[in-house]
Amino acid sequence: MWKIADVQKDKRYRLALVELEGGERELRLLEENALTDLPEVMFVTECVPQELLRRRSVEHISKTVSLVDGGRFYFDAHGVWLTSDEASALQSGVPLREIPWLNGTIPRFPPK
Repeated sequence: MWKIADVQKDKRYRLALVELEGGERELRLLEENALTDLPEVMFVTECVPQELLRRRSVEHISKTVSLVDGGRFYFDAHGVWLTSDEASALQSGVPLREIPWLNGTIPRFPPK
C-alpha cells in the first residue's frame, strides 16, 4: 500500500491492481500518465481523489472509483482486491478451489 507522504498535492494518481507470483495482490500508486503495461499490473483505476488517497480508504475507493475499462473491483475483509466475478463467487459461497480466479491463481489470503 502507498504511504501518505507519497501523495503529492500537485499530482493526480491512479491505482494499479497488481498480482505477483504466488497470488499475492497489492495496490500501487501511479501518477496519472505512468506506464501501466507491466506484466504484474492486472487493472488500473481511473484517477482517485486526493482525499481518498490520503485517507488510504480502499473500501471507499472501490465503491466510488471504477477501473479504466469501466469495471468494478472489491476488497475482502483483509484488504485483498478482487474482481467482480471473484467477489460474487465468494459471496455466493462457492468453494475457493472452484472460483474462476484471475490467471487461475487463488489470491494469497491472510491465515484465519
